[in-house]
Amino acid sequence: MHGADLLDAPTEEFIGALMARMSLEEKVGQVIQADISSITAADLRRYPLGAVLAGGDTAPLDRDTHAPAQSWLETTRALHAVAVQAARSRADSTADRHRCGARQ
Repeated sequence: MHGADLLDAPTEEFIGALMARMSLEEKVGQVIQADISSITAADLRRYPLGAVLAGGDTAPLDRDTHAPAQSWLETTRALHAVAVQAARSRADSTADRHRCGARQ
């Protein structure tokens, strides 16, 4: 079987458990890749996106198409911090919903 050596039971179990905990919105969000020119930090708080793309003639968040590397680094760090915070918040919310459902 092609790729059979890439599968192992512990990984498949982990993936299955992770997918079971994700909402439909989170699953759909993981396949969406927004371009940096059309996304804001606030959007990342609201939408569980899978990736933010930066390519072509897109500028970092400061919108300077001739920005130095430092501007890209700051943009990356800012978006990463927001995405991590939002993911943790969604995880906490999901855990709360599961705990409430378990008590009923």
